Amino acid sequence: MYLNAKPDSDNPYDLDIVKYKLRNVVRYFTISGKGVTMYKQDKAIEFIPLSEWLIERDLYVHIKNILFFKFFKKWKLLNVWRKGVQTVKRNKITENLSERLFYLDPIYRRNILKHKKFMWDMSKLRLMDIPKQGDAIDIREFANRQKKKRQEVYNAIDGFSVECRKNFNEIIQ
Repeated sequence: MYLNAKPDSDNPYDLDIVKYKLRNVVRYFTISGKGVTMYKQDKAIEFIPLSEWLIERDLYVHIKNILFFKFFKKWKLLNVWRKGVQTVKRNKITENLSERLFYLDPIYRRNILKHKKFMWDMSKLRLMDIPKQGDAIDIREFANRQKKKRQEVYNAIDGFSVECRKNFNEIIQ
């Protein structure tokens, strides 16, 4: 049997049975008792035994029914929108404050810029040690790297905290 991917579906296992002449020559599938073969430009690209394909399909459906994955697109859209609104609000407030506040006072200006530098440096911290693409490590080594990285970040943040307190104490005195 010849199969085409449904155009409006994001499910790669959602396929329509079609006649040979109606197959999508760019990308189509065939299914038999032995397995599923994917073709691109009428060349066989991948073969998966039927039992594996059925297991993969069932796992895909199961994962898609987990609430996180089920609502991910909506959640992502909502978060992007919310962050955009927050950014616009924050930019308006920042602009308003920067026009009226401490930057004009030379005593505060130096300390505010120093504090901004601390925050900029802290924002550059990476919270995870992600291996480079192609580096194969086992889960224990990955966990050890994360533990080490977490300690490094903790120490760096602690150092920034001490420096920020010193900076504010200079303003108060």
